[in-house]
Amino acid sequence: MRAHKQIAVKSHVRRAGDGKVPEVKMLEADLQRLLSRKVEFQLPHPHAQKGWIRLEFYSLDDLDRLMERLKKAGDASANSK
Repeated sequence: MRAHKQIAVKSHVRRAGDGKVPEVKMLEADLQRLLSRKVEFQLPHPHAQKGWIRLEFYSLDDLDRLMERLKKAGDASANSK
């Protein structure tokens, strides 16, 4: 019975944290404020050097607005070089 309780506690603790380092959490929060939507960085493990950025959109019109905003940011970045 005791081993069963320890396993349950460990799995509960594992699910409670996302395992992301504070810097990644800060970047997510910064992008969420900038884009006004949920942003999630997906990393294979907490100190990974590569991964994915996931952006939430709420309708097809919202996706169009997001794409235009990202394109403008890319054009502005290219023009400043």
